[in-house]
Amino acid sequence: MASKQRVKGFNYERALVKLFNDCPDTYSERMWGSNGKSKGLSEKVDIEIDHFSDTYHVQCKNYAWKNLPVGFKSYCMDILEDVQMGITKVEGKHLGASLVIMELDTLLKLFRHPL
Repeated sequence: MASKQRVKGFNYERALVKLFNDCPDTYSERMWGSNGKSKGLSEKVDIEIDHFSDTYHVQCKNYAWKNLPVGFKSYCMDILEDVQMGITKVEGKHLGASLVIMELDTLLKLFRHPL
């Protein structure tokens, strides 16, 4: 049986996929076993999002937020090593209280798409 933390992470990823799939012109898919290797990607990829003609690889974390910001810089760099976006849930808060970590170029790319 999967550990409590692992199940918590899977449920978080599933909720995010549903949230992204509810957006127009967007399709998202959770990687089997939370491992991008199942589709030939980096093992850090948890979700793949197709938005217009762009594909974004996302790593999701449902960590205890209390250890940050002590190692915030290294935490962010670790998340963005093989993915374009990281999504972290703030402990004890609802899904909407999640924080997104991405490079500025990725954010600008998203804003440049016509609606």
